[in-house]
Amino acid sequence: RGCQALIKQKCPDADYYHCSNHCLNLALIDSCGIAHIRNIMGTIKEVINFFSDSPKRMQALRSEINDYQGEYHIISTCISCFLLSDIVPISRLLQTETLDFSSTNQHVEELLHKFEQRKLQAQDYFDNVIYSHAGELCKELFVTPTIPRHAVLSYRKQNTPVPNPEIFYCDRVYLPFLDELINNISGRLSSLKCERIILLSKLRPELILRENSFELSKSLSKQFADRLP
Repeated sequence: RGCQALIKQKCPDADYYHCSNHCLNLALIDSCGIAHIRNIMGTIKEVINFFSDSPKRMQALRSEINDYQGEYHIISTCISCFLLSDIVPISRLLQTETLDFSSTNQHVEELLHKFEQRKLQAQDYFDNVIYSHAGELCKELFVTPTIPRHAVLSYRKQNTPVPNPEIFYCDRVYLPFLDELINNISGRLSSLKCERIILLSKLRPELILRENSFELSKSLSKQFADRLP
C-alpha cells in the first residue's frame, strides 16, 4: 500500500493531491512534444552528456564552434528559453515548504494570463524580442536564419509560397509551443483551483488573521455542510 492509502484508511475525508511541482514538470514534458522543441531539447541533452566529462571533447567543441551551422537550433533554443524563463518563478514557489495554495493559484493564473497575452501579441513579441535575439546570435556565429529543408519541400509539394524564416518559426514553433504550455499547465495544475483546499489553506495561523472570520466560517460551513454534525 502507498502512503495515500494508509492516510485514507485513518482519515477517509483526507483529499489527495499530486505534487504541484511534479505536475508542472509533467506539463512541460508534454508541451515539448512540438517537433522543433523536442529536437532541440534532445540535442542539448546529448551535447551536455557527451562533452561534460571530457576536457578533450570540450576543447574539440570550442574549436568547431566557428564552423557551426545550426541556425535551426538557435531559433528554437531562443523560443524555449524565453517562454520557459517565465515558468521559473512558479517552479521555485511550488518547491517551498509552506505552500500557500491560494497565492500559488493566483501566480499560476497570472502566468497563464501572461502566456495568453504573448499569444495575442505573438507577432510583435516574437519579432521584436525572440527573433531579434536569435538574429544577433546568428550574426555572431556567421549563419543566416533559414527554414529547414524538409519544411521547404513540404511547402513546394503543397504548391504554397514558402514563408520567410520569421513567419515560419512564429507559426510553426512559437505559437504551437505556447498553446501546448497554456493547455498543459492549465490542465496539470487544475487542482490548485479546488475551492475546498484554498479554503482550508486560509486556516493556517499566518493567513487566518488576514481573513474576515464571519465570511470564512460561512464559506467553510457551506463547503463542508455534508460533513458537519
